[in-house]
Amino acid sequence: MSELTFSVITAIFTIGGLAGSLIANLVMDCWGRKGATIISALLTSVGAGLMGVSTSVGILGFGRFVIGLGSGVGICLAPIFLSEIAPSSISGNVGVLTQFAIVLGIMLTQAMGLRLATPTDSFASESPVWLGNNGQKDKEREVYNKLWLSGTNSTGRFEDSDSDPLLDELEARRESVQVATVTMPKLFMARELRKPLAIVCLAMASQQLSGKSVEQGLHK
Repeated sequence: MSELTFSVITAIFTIGGLAGSLIANLVMDCWGRKGATIISALLTSVGAGLMGVSTSVGILGFGRFVIGLGSGVGICLAPIFLSEIAPSSISGNVGVLTQFAIVLGIMLTQAMGLRLATPTDSFASESPVWLGNNGQKDKEREVYNKLWLSGTNSTGRFEDSDSDPLLDELEARRESVQVATVTMPKLFMARELRKPLAIVCLAMASQQLSGKSVEQGLHK
């Protein structure tokens, strides 16, 4: 999978979320709050199922898009549904619980990932790409063999496997890709960065305008 394909599959979830948030109001009006909840859950389940059985990049990307669609509907639906079924004295506070739960979930996920992000000999290893970029070739090959269970002999020592295609691909990428530091002035002034910056700003603004911000405005 190329870097472009990986980036598209990763970003298509956000596109699905944008589409879901734009149609969330129509779904809630047509099928009610409970019906919209079921639709959101079904979309998420179908998308996860498609990703689980995908055998091609197209199906994998479509599955992520469907999950994003369901998440977009859900993130707009949940605060409205909760505020409407809660007592009037606490409806405003209950309505923001969805955003709070999302932030809490992100924090807990990152906390759980701290163990994976800390290299230890018994549990996790450093990225071979990082090791190679920092000149640690021997450690890179050792970690590569450890992760992919290749290049080991019966004594458990790592053999020199210069013909490994995955390691060769990492070397080729490292030689062909030059990473340039992007400063804040360059981010706003560089012509080639204007379109990506506009897309990111539009996605973030759409999430805010179609989700929590709109719900708070309606209560006011």
